Amino acid sequence: GRAICSLVAAGSLFYTSSVLAFADSLLDEVKKVAKPWQQPHQLRLSGSKVAVDAVSQGPEQWQIAVQEAGAGLGRPSAFATRALNSKIAYGLDFDSAKSRYHPMGRGPVKRVAFSAAGEQDSEGLDWTLQLQGDHGRHLSVTGDADSVVYDAAYGLELPVADGLTALYAVDVKRRSDAESLLPNWARQGAGLRYASKVGDLKLSMHQPSAASASNGLEYEAILRSTLRGVGEKGSRVFSQDPHLQIRAAQEGGEPASIAARIIAPSHKGTTFGLSMGATDSEPTVQGMAMWNGKREVAKGIEVAAETQLVADKNQVNVAPVGLGAVADLASLMPGEFADGSKVVVKGRYKIGGAGPHLAATAELNSKHPSNLKATAFGVLGERGKKSAGLRFSANTPAGLDAHYEIVHDDADGLTQAGEVKLPSVRIGEDATTRSTARFYQGKEHGGKPRLQLGLQYEGAVGVKGHKMVVGGQSASYDSGRRLLDEMGRPWHSPQLTKARATAAIVRKRIESEFGEGQHWLRK
Repeated sequence: GRAICSLVAAGSLFYTSSVLAFADSLLDEVKKVAKPWQQPHQLRLSGSKVAVDAVSQGPEQWQIAVQEAGAGLGRPSAFATRALNSKIAYGLDFDSAKSRYHPMGRGPVKRVAFSAAGEQDSEGLDWTLQLQGDHGRHLSVTGDADSVVYDAAYGLELPVADGLTALYAVDVKRRSDAESLLPNWARQGAGLRYASKVGDLKLSMHQPSAASASNGLEYEAILRSTLRGVGEKGSRVFSQDPHLQIRAAQEGGEPASIAARIIAPSHKGTTFGLSMGATDSEPTVQGMAMWNGKREVAKGIEVAAETQLVADKNQVNVAPVGLGAVADLASLMPGEFADGSKVVVKGRYKIGGAGPHLAATAELNSKHPSNLKATAFGVLGERGKKSAGLRFSANTPAGLDAHYEIVHDDADGLTQAGEVKLPSVRIGEDATTRSTARFYQGKEHGGKPRLQLGLQYEGAVGVKGHKMVVGGQSASYDSGRRLLDEMGRPWHSPQLTKARATAAIVRKRIESEFGEGQHWLRK
């Protein structure tokens, strides 16, 4: 009897603990619903010229952006934002290439871009100004709390005679170690370009970089030509005229070199090549053969293969062999699949490698029902790493939309996401709303599923005679507390990320030996 009583007592204790744990969990979920300001919200107010976008999930995760109205990413904007466990940040982002406005009009400056980003209670401000024109002309300036650096380039083309053009380019930079505002790095270069029926010849000379062991001018001369008429005369061997390139150069402190290369396209996907040259009086000869062939073996089924062989006096190298097959399901089963439905299998194997690399994809656009689409893929890496995924999307004429995707790979494990949008319900003349349900599961959420239930809404309002569109979505329930982007990943401000990344990239380029003017001169 004592044993039975002990079991009953233990069971009661376990049951009571389980009930209390469930009650606490349920109370937490009820608290989430009772605090709508802590649920994720997105709101957009858009007019003909300006739009206001807001996103939030509680007081520690939000952004408000005032930007130019229109579709697409990168539109000019001013924003204030706060990420989880971070201070309030703010900034500007403008790029005339993605705007309907151009501060310089139709002048020599083709693109103007400016971005800036700062943080609350911080004196540091990362900002960048970029101006771009023709012939490699540009100016980039970026600054932070510690320094202001810049680089500028000016390129010039001057017609000399029929087909002959003189070129000049100069690059200057002020790097972070400069003692004044004047540039502490400069390179100049000049060249000639001659275009004729025989081919295009380009000669350029420039000052060596600081890292080069060269003491004098460096040079590069390139002749590019098409051997016209050879393909027609040798049509049994060539499918088109061969291409010839001759290059002579001395740069980077290396010995002078000269090389000639001829590429001859042949029939049935075959290409032959031969290169000869000399570096510091040491001759080199190299031959190349490449095959990239395709063939339809049956209606709707195509197979392909490719490889490349390179040989010189010391060795023969065989590039990885590629094989592939494509099945056009719309041709094979026209009654079941619509255009675009196909299965693709590709493989690549390097002789002596660890193993083959295999990949397969399938795109299915169903005719019955016509609103169902599916995509699947699988990859097996050379070293045995695997990944696979499946995606479905469907909709009905009544307005029900749904999609689901699941991906698994060795690095991130299982990731899945799904969304269901119920048919829209009209409210009055100019407004609609629809219920939504989303769930995510992946390593970003500790492997636990995350569920969101809410509403999407859109409507038109009149403000002083101007029509504005109000739209957005709000979750009435969210099982998580981290703001997510549309892909289910933790949300980060795209404008803030871009502003900081632009400043870092420009600063890195200024500190390097790369010059925009010299790049234009030589390309």
